[in-house]
Amino acid sequence: MAQVSILRRRRAARSSAARQVTEGVEVTYSTPAVPPRHVHLPLELYRPATEEELAANPRYDMLPANEQAAETERQALAADMKAAVGPVPESFESK
Repeated sequence: MAQVSILRRRRAARSSAARQVTEGVEVTYSTPAVPPRHVHLPLELYRPATEEELAANPRYDMLPANEQAAETERQALAADMKAAVGPVPESFESK
């Protein structure tokens, strides 16, 4: 997998097609092959950053609550990248 850079984690609300609002954390990431994209994850996976953590990186308002939450975030980013990039062609043809 390509090197993933997490650009921002912030609390955000999102509305669904059924006009229901869900609060969660919007994770913005990019890779050398994928321009910045956003993934919306459940709020329960995160905790607010402390003042010291915000001073170290002000773009991370929220941080994974534990290692399992961090792994869930990694899996969600990998799935989103796979959906964004799509399958690689098996052969190329020029006419």
